Amino acid sequence: MDAISANADLEVDNKPDTLTSRLWFQLLVLSLASFCVMTIIVCGTTYIILRKEYQGVRKELDKITNPDERRAFLWKPALKLMSSVAIDIVGSALTFIPVVGTLAQFAWAPLSALLIFLLYRDVTLSSVGFF
Repeated sequence: MDAISANADLEVDNKPDTLTSRLWFQLLVLSLASFCVMTIIVCGTTYIILRKEYQGVRKELDKITNPDERRAFLWKPALKLMSSVAIDIVGSALTFIPVVGTLAQFAWAPLSALLIFLLYRDVTLSSVGFF
């Protein structure tokens, strides 16, 4: 009988801790949910920026007849978009630096808002960039 009770103890010890498993699962779900929310916010902001830029570009593009000038004019929104993506990449990269990254984000947020304001001349977009 001692061998049977020893095997029963081994089986109990090999079971995963259900509380730990539930906590890890909740952490995973919370991380995925926050990622989805941030993705929706970024996509929405990008849509607003692109829509506003497209309306302005369309009006100006109709005035230009020379093909070379049109091509040069069309690069402006692309450069603004690439600049915005670079600003976002720097801000996101700061989160991966332990301890210093959090402090650096306090300095980056106002600088990011200023850069976005200089790019788009829009207070609403720069306030979104601040957060």
